[in-house]
Amino acid sequence: MSSYVELPVDEMRERARAFLKQAQDRRTVRDFSDRPIPRDIIETCIL
Repeated sequence: MSSYVELPVDEMRERARAFLKQAQDRRTVRDFSDRPIPRDIIETCIL
């Protein structure tokens, strides 16, 4: 049995608009810290 639920088209449109707005408002990172980050934290984030 699948837990997939198909959304109504109107709700898909609204979610798509909300996602687009969020993506357009997103800012890029232009400055980086030279502070070292423990390797285990990095591995936890990417694994």
